[in-house]
Amino acid sequence: MIQDSSELSTGAVLKADVCIVGGGPAGISIARALAGSGKKVLLLESGGRDVEGASQALAGATQDVGYDRLSSNRLRRLGGTTGHWAGQSIPLDPIDLRARDWVPGSGWPIPYSELERWLPAAVDACGLGAEPFTWEAWSGAVRLPDALPFSDRIVVQPLRFSTPPRDFGKHFGAELGAKEDVQVVLHASVTHLETGKEGVRVARAHVRGAGDRTLKVEAKTFVLATGALENSRLLLLSQAATGKPFGNTHDLVGRYVMEHPNFDADRVMLTRHDAAGLLRKPGRRVQKTRLRFDLRLSDAEQERLKILNHSMFLTDLDRSSATDGAVKALLEAEGVASKDAALAVRFRLEHAPYAESRVTLGTAKDAHGSPQLHLHYAFGDLEGQTLAALEEALAAELGRVGLGRVRIEARPLRAWEKKAGWQDHHLGGTRMSADPTTGVVDPDCRVHGMQNLYCAGSSVFPTGGHANPTLNLVAMSLRLADHLRSQP
Repeated sequence: MIQDSSELSTGAVLKADVCIVGGGPAGISIARALAGSGKKVLLLESGGRDVEGASQALAGATQDVGYDRLSSNRLRRLGGTTGHWAGQSIPLDPIDLRARDWVPGSGWPIPYSELERWLPAAVDACGLGAEPFTWEAWSGAVRLPDALPFSDRIVVQPLRFSTPPRDFGKHFGAELGAKEDVQVVLHASVTHLETGKEGVRVARAHVRGAGDRTLKVEAKTFVLATGALENSRLLLLSQAATGKPFGNTHDLVGRYVMEHPNFDADRVMLTRHDAAGLLRKPGRRVQKTRLRFDLRLSDAEQERLKILNHSMFLTDLDRSSATDGAVKALLEAEGVASKDAALAVRFRLEHAPYAESRVTLGTAKDAHGSPQLHLHYAFGDLEGQTLAALEEALAAELGRVGLGRVRIEARPLRAWEKKAGWQDHHLGGTRMSADPTTGVVDPDCRVHGMQNLYCAGSSVFPTGGHANPTLNLVAMSLRLADHLRSQP
């Protein structure tokens, strides 16, 4: 059932087997997967069914990196940020989970097969259809050439969009409301967690509800699914309130947060348009699926060049249209691309994990009197080196096959940071590691040092590749739910 905290009396104590904090795609996925398992599930959502001013104000935060959208790119409502995403999806690449000696801090403690196992169910949950994310699966359907003009240095990857974009709150709300063993409480904001005397088990969650109600939740297991940044904040708030570490024995909670910066660079002058539509404009539909084809350098090239993962596509030089996703075709099957068409290249970068890139508790406070989070994104030389290598590789490849020319801008290695755009993808902060000295959660996503506390969502990602996080965090959430089903 779904109810509002206004229906509960102040001081009420709610009890469950599994308490999930956060009603976004991660929390909803876990709740759905646990339904019928014999466990009573309680899902707490800070907001209501839609975006509301008072609830959204609780997402306020401070930052010092020119990143000013923290109060709007994270939605406090049932369904979370699926309320405004475009549905753009692609799985992480196998290289993203590998330990790469040129990317400090890289390497997941689970094999790619563990993510891959849950991707089909995540694809279904995200409304993407069943077809795989491969060139071969789509080239025939959109009348693209069997043989690409590029060398094997270049990989073409289809990104898929759910049509319409799936809002988890609206799409799964009725289903959750009908589950007898799932209780959803709206307008229920967890302010901190409390442990027992030993400090190794969460005993209860302290909650502020509608009308300034105070509530408590007691559960056998607690799962934080409040988003990458807020998961870190809630652990830090709990540490500040109780003096217990909450996974922070080694000062790692909130560290290694990442984004997906983008950067528009270079001018491409296309001189050929007879290779039958290598890339298509956004909005290209095959049955009910909308596609975009992006380029990246192969795993072997990334290793040879010692660069981060990435994607790149051509975009209109008009930046206002570019932000709406107006991607120009590199070549059209019908040959409609104008000769010497001038385009820009948009690069979407993996953000390497840096310890100094972090969430801390700030000095400003929210309406409940809790410190807001403060965000600092840090970059190193690796991102700039990746951009420089990509520009040279793209110019060489287009020239080699005679498709066009690229004008490369000369700039200092770190100058791109001042012109960076953002994908509004938050990752890291409670990174996964088998070793508590290098991560916050273990391979099962259980907080190190805590027996019954887990983190869900992209906060557990040790690295983030270039892929949009929603599909991948849903897959990882389903994996966590499977683990929780087996717990007493």
